[in-house]
Amino acid sequence: MQITPESGSVFSANQHVTIIVKGDELFADFSGTSDQVRAALNCTLACTEAAVYLAVKSLIDPDVPNNQGFMRPIHVTAPLGCILNSVWPAATGARGLTVFRTVDAVLGALAGPLPDRVFAAGEGGNSNIRMGGHDLDGNTFLMVDIIVGAWGGRPDRDGIDGIANIATNLSNVPAELLEAEFPVRVEEYGFLPDTGGPGRYRGGLAIVRQIRFLGHDATLQLRSDRRKFQPYGLQGGKSGTPSINLLNAGQPHERVLPSKAVLPITNGDVIRHETAGAGGHGDPLRRNPQRVLTDVVDGKESLEHAFAAYGVVIDPESFFVDESATAAARAERRQRDAS
Repeated sequence: MQITPESGSVFSANQHVTIIVKGDELFADFSGTSDQVRAALNCTLACTEAAVYLAVKSLIDPDVPNNQGFMRPIHVTAPLGCILNSVWPAATGARGLTVFRTVDAVLGALAGPLPDRVFAAGEGGNSNIRMGGHDLDGNTFLMVDIIVGAWGGRPDRDGIDGIANIATNLSNVPAELLEAEFPVRVEEYGFLPDTGGPGRYRGGLAIVRQIRFLGHDATLQLRSDRRKFQPYGLQGGKSGTPSINLLNAGQPHERVLPSKAVLPITNGDVIRHETAGAGGHGDPLRRNPQRVLTDVVDGKESLEHAFAAYGVVIDPESFFVDESATAAARAERRQRDAS
């Protein structure tokens, strides 16, 4: 049996995988993957194998031991010299992002034959905001801020907000700790409403972290992902929102930064990072209106987004769902989509 994704949109433009199951063995073939790059995003074959093992392990009985017996029937091939099987002198220090995307690719390929097990894409893996430089007294410092995001909607429940990617074991650094240890002030930190991919089970929300630099000078390094290719939805679910990096947001000299960047900053500069919102799972018009209402009350959805994404009409005064108006709006939308 050959397992391929239902849509090429599951992958980035440079990443391909074909999954073949023969008896009790699974073959993951990454032929077609782009060549290794000059940046540090390259993987060794061992890293790629680990990504495949992780994706498969997340879909089977959790009691199966994570040992050689589990790995032996799984075979991974990737062309020598590609970004997933790099050769010297390829740099590999930032390979984590490529691992995250590899896991997404394998899960996307398995979504067709295993629709009741595979969850939609998460935020794309943890983001990094790094600063190294001098405070106002001339002391040197190095700050590494790791920001984890969200899981995609699952076949039977929503994605999780504010959690590490399944390929990592991390948590967000408390804002108070950053401010106590480094010359920075965290001006905003929280969930961004309306960012989880719509679905019967919505994707987890994006996270914003906005930091003002209070030191003298520093070099800023950003490592993030899922700007151009948003986290995919499954089984009719919609994709999540893209990530974004801004320097001095809202000011006349605001600047949109790439997803990966290295640049100098000075006293007073503000760095704003928004992670991607995770993809949704299932038809959004099948989402329980009461779950939409709960998200609105919790500040995770706006009234406008509740209607636009889910066809749910909520009275702005009483905060009750208008059942008849919701049913009519959803029926009209289904009819429009079918025509």
